[in-house]
This record gives sequence, structure tokens and C-alpha cells, in this order.
Amino acid sequence: MNAEKWIINITTCTAWGYTDTDEKATAKLREAEQYEKDSAELCESNATNYPSMSEYFKKQAEQHRAAKFEIMSFEEYQRRQREKLLAGDPIEETAEEYNNALDI
Repeated sequence: MNAEKWIINITTCTAWGYTDTDEKATAKLREAEQYEKDSAELCESNATNYPSMSEYFKKQAEQHRAAKFEIMSFEEYQRRQREKLLAGDPIEETAEEYNNALDI
């Protein structure tokens, strides 16, 4: 896995894809950026076409525009993902919330 190049959305710390060469990774990075741009435009169009859901589509468009991608190793991706998941203060759950989660 060390030779693999991962394309990571560093805003959400999620994987877009991976490949084995720098050239392919750069192409996938551009593909991911274009996808987010197209998705933002679609959401903006939907916000206009569906007024009752306008706020939802506007928020989705903002998220797509905020996406930033980097190429990295899988190990670096895991490190950053761990940092993101563990960042911030823990949230205390009530006994009811805990029990509800067990009932799923």
C-alpha cells in the first residue's frame, strides 16, 4: 500500500479514490475537483428550481465549493482522519441516548 497515491478531501477527511502513479493521481485530483464544481452548480440550480428546498440546496452547494483535495499516502490519510475525529471536546451522552443507540 505504500506506493498508492490517495486523493483525499481534506475538508471532510474522506477518500475520493486512489491510484498507483503520480500522473494518474493528478488526473483523479482534477476529476474530483471538477465533480465538486459540477455538483455545486447543480445544487445552485436546484435551489432556484425547488424553492421549498432552497436552503438545503444552498448549504449543499457551499459544502461542494468548500471541498479541497490533496494527494497523500494511505498512512497520512489515516493520521489526518484520526486527528479530525479526535479534535474538539467530547460530547456527553445521556443514558437515554446511549440506550437508544443500542436499540438500533
